[in-house]
Amino acid sequence: MSAAGPVDFVVEPAELHRFGAVLLSTIAMIDATHASRAGQPVALAYGIAALTPITLDIHKLALACFQSAGNYQSCENLLTPSFIKKFEEIEPALARGIAAGLFAVDKLVGGGESPVTATAVATASVAVAASIPALLGRLQRSSASQEILIETSSGVSGRQFTMYLPGTEYWLPLNSKKAFDLGSDLAAFAKPGVSAPERAAVQALAAEGFGTRPGDSLTLVGYSEGGIIGANLISSGAVTHLGGRVGGLVAVASPVSAAQLPEGTRVISIEHTDDPVPALDLAEHNSDSNWTTVKLAPVGLQTHELSSYQQSLSNLPTQQLAKLNEALAGITGGRQYGSAEITGFEAVRTRG
Repeated sequence: MSAAGPVDFVVEPAELHRFGAVLLSTIAMIDATHASRAGQPVALAYGIAALTPITLDIHKLALACFQSAGNYQSCENLLTPSFIKKFEEIEPALARGIAAGLFAVDKLVGGGESPVTATAVATASVAVAASIPALLGRLQRSSASQEILIETSSGVSGRQFTMYLPGTEYWLPLNSKKAFDLGSDLAAFAKPGVSAPERAAVQALAAEGFGTRPGDSLTLVGYSEGGIIGANLISSGAVTHLGGRVGGLVAVASPVSAAQLPEGTRVISIEHTDDPVPALDLAEHNSDSNWTTVKLAPVGLQTHELSSYQQSLSNLPTQQLAKLNEALAGITGGRQYGSAEITGFEAVRTRG
């Protein structure tokens, strides 16, 4: 028997470039922390002393990534497929570790998560959102008002709840009253069950009576940070603890591929191929029986905008959109058309 020949494989230097870019964005976040303390000289001085060595190390690591990408092709044949596989397996943990480190830095300089209150602000009657474009229309409303929206309707076997979770609104790391801010973004990325929006969402669901009747089922719909929040609510068990069941998750422009969800959880993940945000978890989840990944064509500078996703979905071939709506029906349990009640909740931090 002849010996097996060498195995060809390809490692994309672009992955190293992407990780280097993540590290540089990390430095930008830390710099924003410095800037937000400009009116507090003592805190600013302490932050500079504590964070400058960290940013220098992160910058060195980013440069090393870019340099390695340039040299990678020449040494590619020295690596084995098993090495590549192991590296890909630890990438999501590496991304979570970076987020956890930044969250710790945020707390060090006076930020971090805080108590939060979800207050109902308005209730209205609407038509049931029974298609993917309709869900994105609701998400646009949620993002515009920065409210958690809960839609309640009658389903085939019980009440159907749909929760809409917006993206990040406030990008400075400190002194925010907004729940969907940079601090909660980092907290949610680092670990389920910690972020203020998750706790606000549970309050809102409890206020709407989710889980108090047999057959109550919830579909979580999130844009960007909202998708991470939705995945965390499922993985932490916070939703099922209220007594209802989870139908699944629809995530738009969200890094949820590495989410540790219960087996059998149905997911639809919608991503532009040139949107860097869904790739922040350094993971890729291909479509399978429970998970549908939709890769939309690149759109350029506005690739992460929710309006761009709405436009891209409107351009999908009719047959492809029909299959996507069929996957949604698998999440909602074949929700009927008709009327629904939708309530908006304002999530506000109550830190002193």
